[in-house]
Amino acid sequence: SGVAFPAFDKKDCKLWYTIFFNSLQALIRFRDHLELDEDIRFWPHHFDIGGYSPVGDSAIGIGFAVPDSEFDDFYFYVYGWSPNKSLELEDVPPLSIGEWKKGNWKGAGLPLESIYAFDGKQQEDLIATFFNTSYQYYLSKLTSMP
Repeated sequence: SGVAFPAFDKKDCKLWYTIFFNSLQALIRFRDHLELDEDIRFWPHHFDIGGYSPVGDSAIGIGFAVPDSEFDDFYFYVYGWSPNKSLELEDVPPLSIGEWKKGNWKGAGLPLESIYAFDGKQQEDLIATFFNTSYQYYLSKLTSMP
């Protein structure tokens, strides 16, 4: 409707590439750690990348998303899904990094701003800790559901 495209700095493009490439690698490492036979996919309707782990007829989703109404920065996430029952976040374990969201969207999120101050190896370890803690919570919750 007559709105001009703003100039796009190539440095911004390289930064986005680096953020998504590193995030994809983190998701692949976690998927491989769990020995899952699922692809990490690009979900264009939310502009995020992620995958899921089937747990019976339920699932645990893991991914990486762009800033939105949940977080003001890029973030990793873990959430649970069940066709039979809403998954309320009760007795969630404390996260050493990241936070639980209990509003419209329920899940664990780790904004990148939480790890910027660390070097690459420390960032990998923090992301792995976040994924492991939140994933194990959902795995326990889903496997104990009637």
